[in-house]
Amino acid sequence: MGKLALWSMMIGVIGLACSSDTPVQPNNPTVRKWVVQTSGTTFSSLWGTSPDTLFALDQTGTVQQYDGSGWHDTGLRSPYLVSAIWGTSADDVFVVGEGGTIAHYDGSHWTMMTSNTLQSLRAVWGTSPNNVYAVGDGVILRYDGQDWTTAASGLGVLLYGIWGSSANNIFAVGSSGSIFRWNGANWLPQSSPTTSSLRALWGSSGSNIWAVGIQGTIIHFDGMNWDTTASQTSSTLMTIWGSDSTNVWASGSDGWISHFDGLEWQTTSTGYTTLFRKVFGFGTDHLYLAGMHHLIIERIGTDWVPMTAPGAWQKLNAVWGISGTDITAVGDYQAIRHYDGATWEETHNGLDDSAFFYGIWGSSTSNLYLAGEYRSVWENAGSGWSPLLTGTFDSVTFTDIWGLPTGELYVVGSGGVIRKYSGGVWAPQASGTAVPLHSIWGTSASDLYAVGDNMVLHFDGMQWTVPPGAPLEQYRAVWGFDSGPLFIVGDGGLIVRYSGGAWSTLPSGSSMDLYDIFGRSASDLYAVGEQGTILHFNGSVWSPMESYVTISLNGVWGDENGKVWVVGDNGLILHLP
Repeated sequence: MGKLALWSMMIGVIGLACSSDTPVQPNNPTVRKWVVQTSGTTFSSLWGTSPDTLFALDQTGTVQQYDGSGWHDTGLRSPYLVSAIWGTSADDVFVVGEGGTIAHYDGSHWTMMTSNTLQSLRAVWGTSPNNVYAVGDGVILRYDGQDWTTAASGLGVLLYGIWGSSANNIFAVGSSGSIFRWNGANWLPQSSPTTSSLRALWGSSGSNIWAVGIQGTIIHFDGMNWDTTASQTSSTLMTIWGSDSTNVWASGSDGWISHFDGLEWQTTSTGYTTLFRKVFGFGTDHLYLAGMHHLIIERIGTDWVPMTAPGAWQKLNAVWGISGTDITAVGDYQAIRHYDGATWEETHNGLDDSAFFYGIWGSSTSNLYLAGEYRSVWENAGSGWSPLLTGTFDSVTFTDIWGLPTGELYVVGSGGVIRKYSGGVWAPQASGTAVPLHSIWGTSASDLYAVGDNMVLHFDGMQWTVPPGAPLEQYRAVWGFDSGPLFIVGDGGLIVRYSGGAWSTLPSGSSMDLYDIFGRSASDLYAVGEQGTILHFNGSVWSPMESYVTISLNGVWGDENGKVWVVGDNGLILHLP
């Protein structure tokens, strides 16, 4: 274990728990699709009715609701990227996204709606439950309370924002400075003072409308004409919202926030350097920003402070399971999450927030182990986590762990460190190297492999040595089979196989760094890595699989029924049912 959608249109209710996923042709991964079980990538939108009823939309397809005291999952699960959320009340909420995705929430359940388009939808807004609009790639849709129909199409531009002062005075903005206006009868193009892409708009009345876009673009509509306005920033502005004509906020890249006080725009730093995708608020006292790294911040006085973010944002480094209903994922900042077949829940039991875990291994529910920073190894014998080994607070980090059902454990880490646990005693083993070791795997106490920076080591029960003929490359993870081949993955899409006494490099078709590998047989393996890379091996060739994400995927594990789980940065967990 290493340290490191297109979704066809559906009609019906989205399941509230991922345990409802059913395998589809388990031996042919090319016709199966990855779904998101938990995500922590980017908040793409916020909307709510009050500070005690706030909805946060994660771009990978989940929605969390804040009730004034905490966040809870509303049950939306979508492998399709979603872009925007809006509603008329807490039980009448719409989400739109790629591939014509539209989902509706009635306060209890999410239901897919028929959009009659495959174009990506990027914004949603309306004047009432019976007059809702969605805009996207060259298309404008309208919902009349019963059905979605196409209001305009073939517009030739990407539309990112929509807002109106009434049912007969609505504006949509998009790429190349495009502006369209609904006058109650037709959608008509408007003269624009800019060719910069416009990403959002908001207004306090039909004669006071603002639109923002790339390179700090801000334009204003006075009821007659659109004109450019000095913005005091060159950063891309992705979002705009206001409580009235003298309290308007815009934000976007680099953590900057711009404010209009009725006279001029002024730009200040939030203290964060992330990209914010949505600004939203209630009156003058409640203002929120949401964006990358699963971050939501709230303005309190003149300061921006982190709001308790829904979901799990910590990077996940490894995953291991006993069965499809007993899986554990671990990562940074004491992240330990357990899956019972229905939901993922935090199970760290109050461990130190500074604890970073990189490896996990177990043979049963009462025989589970973690390896991490500061020479730490933790054990869960079925009643909670307790330290099995803690070293001095030095630079040594354990990066992976492997063991035997008999109780023997092996850990590897920085500086070529290898430790063995047997009979209640930890003992160092001479590795013969000082390079970082990232992964360990074996079949028995006399047949283990460890890999790392330009290094492959084999243990025969007596000593660790470099196997004859083994290519020494930048390796990240190793996996193999009893009486079968061994596979090692590494940087630049590297995949090496050891079989029949010979080493060979297999074409991966990828140049991405690969961080982990797992398989149930030599003809059914998965490798994962940077920028959302997932590869599958059928025994003959490695083929890419669409993950629908672009962040790093760090760990992979699968059960005996062919279901697979992948964990990654920002708390992301993918599942192949």
